[in-house]
Parts: sequence; C-alpha cells; structure tokens
Amino acid sequence: MRVILKFTAIIVLLSISTALSATAEFDVQGHRGCRGLMPENTIAAFTHALKLGVDTIELDTVVTKDGVVVINHEAYLNPQRTRKDGQFIREKILIKDLTYEVLREFDIGRLSEPEDWPEQTQLDGQRVPSLEEVLSLVDEYNDSHGESVRVNIEIKHFPDRPSDTIDLKEHVHKVLEILLEKGFEELATIQSFNWEALKISKELEPSVQTAALVSKTNLDKSIWTAGLRLRNFGFDIGRMLASIGCSVISPSYSLMTDGWVESAHQSGLKIIPWTVNDLQEMERLIDLGVDGIITDYPDRLIELVSNR
Repeated sequence: MRVILKFTAIIVLLSISTALSATAEFDVQGHRGCRGLMPENTIAAFTHALKLGVDTIELDTVVTKDGVVVINHEAYLNPQRTRKDGQFIREKILIKDLTYEVLREFDIGRLSEPEDWPEQTQLDGQRVPSLEEVLSLVDEYNDSHGESVRVNIEIKHFPDRPSDTIDLKEHVHKVLEILLEKGFEELATIQSFNWEALKISKELEPSVQTAALVSKTNLDKSIWTAGLRLRNFGFDIGRMLASIGCSVISPSYSLMTDGWVESAHQSGLKIIPWTVNDLQEMERLIDLGVDGIITDYPDRLIELVSNR
C-alpha cells in the first residue's frame, strides 16, 4: 500500500511540475499593445501592457517617406481612429507618403465609434510611435524590472498591393538594423502574412526568430506563402514552415485544431494563435497545447493562466 501511495504521489507531483512548467513558458502576447484596453499601437498601449505583465508585445510596422520605421496596423492612417486638428480625417493616407514629422501631427488616441471597443480608454495626444521609441520603452522596463519582455514585430507588406508600402527587402533591413542597434536580436520575432519577408529576414539576420502568420486567405495563395505549397509537404504545415527557418506558426484561432499543434511541435516549432479575446476559446486553445496566445485583452489571459 505504501508503495502504491508513494507512486501515486510521484505521479501527482510530476503532473503539477509539468503544468507549472507549461504555465511558466506560456507566452502572453499583447496584440497591438492591448487594443481592447488602450488605443492600439500607441505608447499608452505598450506601457499599459508592460504594467499588466505581458511576456511579449505584438506590434505592426510600416515605413515613412523619410525612412523611419513606425508602428501602425495598416499601411495607411485609418480615418476611424485618426484626427487632425481635432477632426477625424476623411480619406486614407498612405504612411509611405508622409515624413515622420508630418505623421506626428496626427492624433490616434480616439475612435470615431468608441462603442466598438467599450473597454478601450479614449485618450488625446497619442501619436504614431517609432519602432526605436517602443524598443527603448521595453528596454527601460526590462532593465528596471529584471524582465525579458519580447517584441513580436509584424512586417506589413501586401504582395497584391506592393505600391502601398516601401520595398519589402528595404523594410525588413531597416527593422533588423534597429533591432541590432538596440540589442534586441534575442528578444524579437519578425512575423508577417507575407512569408517572403520571413525568408528575407533569415537571409539578412539568421539569429532573429521568425513567425508565419496564417489566415484562411493566405495559406492557399503562393503569392503570400513565398511560393510554398502545402501539398508539396504532405499537407504538413509544420514541416513546410520549418523549411524556411520559422520558429513559430501563428494561425487565426478559428483554424486551430489539435492537428495544428501536433504538426508544429513535431517540427520543433511553437504555435501561437491570434487574436483570441474570448475566455472559453482561450481555455480550449490552452487545452490543445498551444505555446501562447495573442490577445487584445492580456489582462484576461494573464488572470486565466495564473489561475490554471
């Protein structure tokens, strides 16, 4: 009987240890900082996400007319969240056509329809930040708190609309150059829906991790997948993305089944779905064995992971 009890105790302890280890390694990523709580991709959002205790800040990059890498989800200023002299703009304005100085004249702290994001604090005076500015913020936080918060940097480029942004290789080069200057090569991931950006990143700086963003619309279109076709890899997405040196698969959460997790892990890749805001869906994905989650509400995910 004592032997059985001891054996049972060992199994229980091993299970607890495994669960704790999985929780400790779980990557809570704040989408656009914390879009559900603060104006997206702003210093206010990134600062709040750091205070909440995210493991990674997720953000989007485009490049201005004078070559400054800035943080913005679209290739253009969005009329739904961009004001000039107190008034919302009426037309989309491509960021590549604006100098950084002119870009900073626009305020991105409020929504034209704030009811769409009822928990988001509306703020005046929020400007489009530069990548260098955000990395400095994260670096200062890491130094003062003894942390190693990462940044997940999306390269916004559209192979079906290449004229919306600057040359892709130039964009990737500029981002990597800033990462190296700021000492973030080990704390950064380059991600993109355009997998050509991931291949370029690996060619220019192999030490920086890459993540393939996957949606229902880009997976079967070779213009987005750098010419890769899933059928050529036995419909094994993990094997396909490992072939171009990816470290992470980031699919839309709506695509997620246990087969995705198995494929990723068998190829040595992590799998971190986007953008998950519902608690039940977070629970489902954690139970499937994902390595992290990208969310607009990192406060919800942090509490859930902590309770588990």
